[in-house]
Amino acid sequence: MKLSDAVKSLFLDYSDGLNRFVYRKLGNIDDAEEIVQDTFHNYLRIDKAEQIENPQAFLYKTAHNLALNHLRKSGYRNEHLASLDINDSTLPLEREVFSQRDVDELQKRLHRLPEITRKIFLRNRMDGLTYPEISEEYNISISRVQKHMIKALKYLRTHLDRT
Repeated sequence: MKLSDAVKSLFLDYSDGLNRFVYRKLGNIDDAEEIVQDTFHNYLRIDKAEQIENPQAFLYKTAHNLALNHLRKSGYRNEHLASLDINDSTLPLEREVFSQRDVDELQKRLHRLPEITRKIFLRNRMDGLTYPEISEEYNISISRVQKHMIKALKYLRTHLDRT
C-alpha cells in the first residue's frame, strides 16, 4: 500500500474521532478541524511513516500536543489583550514609557539573533503561524523550526531578564 493510500485510510478511520477529541479540548469546531488537518500534515512529513508502530497513538498524541500549543498561544494572546486594558483610553504616561522601552529593548535584542532565527520567531509569535506552517514556508523541518524557536527564546529570556 502506498503512503498516500495509507494516509487516506488513516484519515477515514480516525479524523472524526480526532475532531471530537480536539473539540473537547478547545470547544471550537473550526480550531479542532485545523488541528486535525495539521496532525495529518505532520504525519505526511515524516520520512518513514510506514514504520510507526501505532499510527493511531501517534495521531492522537500529535493532535493533543497541537491542541495544547493552540491553547497556550490563545492564553498568551488573551492575557496580553487583557493587560492592555483596552477600555482605558488614557494610559498613564509612565506605563506608556515603560511599554515603549520594553518594545525598544525587545527589538534591539531580536536584531542580534541570526536572521533566520529572528524571522521564524516573528512568524510564530507575531504572525501566529504554527511550526508546520513555518516549516513549509522556509522549506525546513519542523524540528529545525523548534530549534530556532528554542534558540530565540533562550537568548531573549537570558538577555531581557538582565535589563
